[in-house]
Amino acid sequence: MDDKWRKEALGKRIRAAREALNMSQKDLYDKTKIKDSMISDFERGVREPSTANLAKIAHALDTTMNKLYFGEESNIIESTPDHGMQIVNCFTILF
Repeated sequence: MDDKWRKEALGKRIRAAREALNMSQKDLYDKTKIKDSMISDFERGVREPSTANLAKIAHALDTTMNKLYFGEESNIIESTPDHGMQIVNCFTILF
């Protein structure tokens, strides 16, 4: 999958999930503390969020990282909104 296409597809899924909850980018900032300019970049496919930021966004949008990144749930890993934050917390502790 092409890097540009992947970023654009991810951005569209983030925007769609946010809009489905009637949230503005400012609302998403308030929940994640990710700058609204970065959220805008993610949604336009200009930048790809880090794993930590994707976990925060997924949690704030009450979805999973898998659903945002791949567009569907993975059968390989059981995934809930809290798992993303747990993974990020594990990485923070380990590194």
